[in-house]
Amino acid sequence: MRTAIKISTIMLALLAGFFFQHFFASTEHSRPTLAKDKYCMLSTAPCTQHDVTMSLNSNTPHPLMPVLLTVEWPATTSSSLLLELTGLEMEMGKPVFQLKQLRPGVFQGEVIMPACTSSSMTWLGELSDGTQTVYPAIRTTR
Repeated sequence: MRTAIKISTIMLALLAGFFFQHFFASTEHSRPTLAKDKYCMLSTAPCTQHDVTMSLNSNTPHPLMPVLLTVEWPATTSSSLLLELTGLEMEMGKPVFQLKQLRPGVFQGEVIMPACTSSSMTWLGELSDGTQTVYPAIRTTR
């Protein structure tokens, strides 16, 4: 009886270790990365991706301080755009912002970057008109 309990305990521990390792390996691979050819780093200088031009009204956005994002998207028929952000250096949720149309093809919205414990943070974005998606990135500093 004791041998059966020992073998069962060992099997259970091995099985738990397998699932534990599999869980953490799969979450590690799902971390976002800043691929230079995928993301457009935003600043006051316009950045264009797939005929969509994006810019900020500040070169150094700060957490909890509003920054104005302007987007020129001439090929869209949408009346608004959605921006979803994901933290690169740490998981801080996925803040979502709406940009409203100023005139056909031009959108603007106020983005307030979440506060972070580190001195700087990179936010990777997905900006969508509901049909097409472009990928802005914003680097904040304290």
